[in-house]
Amino acid sequence: MKGSATVLTLWTGVSATMFVLLAVAHSYLGERAVIQPLLAEAWTIPIPRWAANRLIRYAWHATSIAWLGLAVVAVGGRPVIAVGAVGAVSGIAMLALLRGHLAWPLFLLAAFAAGVETGVVGRAALTVMAGGGIVILLGAAAVHLYWVFGGTRWLDVVVPAGVDGAPAFTPGRLVTVGVVLLMVLQAAGIAGAATVDDPPLLLKTVVAAGGVVLALRAIGDGRQTGFTKTDRSTAFARYDDLLFTPLVVTLAFASLSGVLLAMG
Repeated sequence: MKGSATVLTLWTGVSATMFVLLAVAHSYLGERAVIQPLLAEAWTIPIPRWAANRLIRYAWHATSIAWLGLAVVAVGGRPVIAVGAVGAVSGIAMLALLRGHLAWPLFLLAAFAAGVETGVVGRAALTVMAGGGIVILLGAAAVHLYWVFGGTRWLDVVVPAGVDGAPAFTPGRLVTVGVVLLMVLQAAGIAGAATVDDPPLLLKTVVAAGGVVLALRAIGDGRQTGFTKTDRSTAFARYDDLLFTPLVVTLAFASLSGVLLAMG
C-alpha cells in the first residue's frame, strides 16, 4: 500500500468519517441518555445550579467539537486551521452559555493566534478589532465624564459591593478623571500603533502594557471582579459577567491587534 495515493485517501477518509460519526453520536446520544436525565435530577454543587448545568452540557459537547477538528486533520487539513476552528467554535459556545467562565477568552485567543499564523486574521481584521476597541474606549471615557460632571445613572452597578451590599469603595472625581485619561491614552495608542508607519518602541510598549492591564482586570482579583471573583450575588457581579468583563476582554484583544499592526 506504500505510495498508493488512492489507498491513502481511502483510509484517511475512513478515519475522518469515524471521527465525524463519533462526534455526532456522542452529542446526540449523550444529550438524550446522559445529559438530560442528569440535569433533571435533584443534586447540589457549590456553584449556582444553572451555571453547573450549562458547564456540564458544554463540557460534554466540547469533546465532539474536538473530534470534528481531528476529522479535518485526518483529511489533510492543516492542523493549525483545525486548532483555530475548534478554538473559535468552543470559545463562542462558552461565551454564549457562560460568560463568567475564563475558558472562552482562552479558546478565542487560541483561535486568534491560529488565525494570525494562517493569515485568516490579516491586517484588515486586525484593523477592525483595533477600531472597535477605540470606539469602546472612547464610549467608556464619555460615560466616565458623565459621572465626573454629576451624572448618577448606572453608578449602582459599576462599583463592586461588599458583603453588606454597600459599595466596596467610592471613586472620587479625581480618580474618575484619571480613568478617563487612561482610556483616552490607550485609544490614542491603539490608533497610533495601527496607523503610523514604523511607530516608536515607546508607543508599542504603552499599548502592550495597557493590554496586559486589561487582561489582568479580566482575570480578576479572586474576590469581586473578573473571571476569578467568588462573590457572584451582587448587581455588580451580574453586570460584570454579562458586560464589563467581556468588554475588557474585547479591549485586550484590540490592544493586541494594535501591537501586531505596529509590528507590521
